[in-house]
Amino acid sequence: LSGHSEHVHCVAFSSDGRQLASGAEAVILRDAQTGDAKFRLDGHTASVAELSFSPNGTRLASAADDNTVRLWNTETGEEIAVFKGHTHCVTGIAYSSDGNRLVSASRDGTIKLWNAHANEETATLTGHQGTVYGAAFSPDGSCIASAGYDKTVKLWDVETGSEIRTFTGHTGLVGTVAFDQSGKRLVSGGYDTKIRVWDVASGKQIATVHASSGAIFGVAFSPDGKRFAACGTDHSVQLFETLSGQEIMTFFPGNDGVESVAFSPDGTRLAAAVAGIGNIRIWDAPHNHETAILSEHSDTVTSVTFSLDGSRIYSESENEKLVWNVATRETLPDAMWEPPEVITHTSPDHRWFVTTESSNVVLVDLDYKNAPDEKARRKTKARFDPFWHQEQATDATTAKNWYAAVFHYALLMQNDPDRASFYDALQSSYEQLVSQFADDGRDVDSHLATIVKESLRLPRSSK
Repeated sequence: LSGHSEHVHCVAFSSDGRQLASGAEAVILRDAQTGDAKFRLDGHTASVAELSFSPNGTRLASAADDNTVRLWNTETGEEIAVFKGHTHCVTGIAYSSDGNRLVSASRDGTIKLWNAHANEETATLTGHQGTVYGAAFSPDGSCIASAGYDKTVKLWDVETGSEIRTFTGHTGLVGTVAFDQSGKRLVSGGYDTKIRVWDVASGKQIATVHASSGAIFGVAFSPDGKRFAACGTDHSVQLFETLSGQEIMTFFPGNDGVESVAFSPDGTRLAAAVAGIGNIRIWDAPHNHETAILSEHSDTVTSVTFSLDGSRIYSESENEKLVWNVATRETLPDAMWEPPEVITHTSPDHRWFVTTESSNVVLVDLDYKNAPDEKARRKTKARFDPFWHQEQATDATTAKNWYAAVFHYALLMQNDPDRASFYDALQSSYEQLVSQFADDGRDVDSHLATIVKESLRLPRSSK
């Protein structure tokens, strides 16, 4: 979709999916189904950085580098109000779920709350050191998450304005943050090329993803929270599975960075703001992917097996036993506990493989890799990047994720068998993994990939 004469910095869908807005030198409001422009909203005197629709879709808020937030009537295209108070560029804007409040973020280092009906400032939140690049309301409107130049994500109480928690882990500025629809998780991205998924209640990281898109400018959860999208400097939009961090698909809109990404309310489409060419790109956002994370257990899963007909999964943890429907990926509360005597991790039709990861059951679609689009994606991703694998191995070692560490060091050994340091790291990680499995009463060998077994047999080089 064209129409802008400058870089497009932001896109947003209305909650009913019928409207699509984009911001650059002006705001363009479109029919989301046809792509036709309804209104061109001129008023800002500098680039528009962020957009947010009111829950009922009748209002659109825009934040810009002219230090203001403007409010627009989406039915007439008229400007309703101008919010002034920030002393530097306004980098973020978001409506609360009830439509009564707006939150803005700015390069002046502050976060401001506004009454969306009286069009007046109600509070200023301070605590970040330097620019605040984005802010978002929790779905229930009780909290605000903010992303800052100081490498942190902060959580704020809306009523008191007090800081609840600081999320640390990023090693570069954090440029974007978003809640999922449950309000239980946050996703953040920044200039350290990492996307981090957080548990809001505990502040702990759930998943960390190294993005091929370089510095991250935008993140968004799908409406069901099972996927998230990220975009940045590397000319791509990536789609990930939330709990595992596994990449589902990568979209390439051209040779320019992508500054913003948004899901349609039904989760079937992704819209992206392509910086260099002034266009909006829209893709289908697939629901199906290779790995499904089944996460109803509250403690470590110790065993898992398919039923004899492959329609169910039986999983057992230290404190509970669950039966799953393979087709729906949901538990069957009233099902009898009837696991087969012989444990099997592959379904009878060889379509599915099941394993465990901490408190999760992991279901893998073995046919997924044969789909034409997936074959093409894997061919593109097959180019070996030793620097990326070294970083992944180091991160896994730090997190004591020995399975991942062994896998990445095995790949590095296969690529460069003469590096003694890779050999030593592989052997050390493998010893830790064996010990970990032994503590759980399991044998590690049946869980190792072929490439790991082959690498473990390679001799140590003197280099």
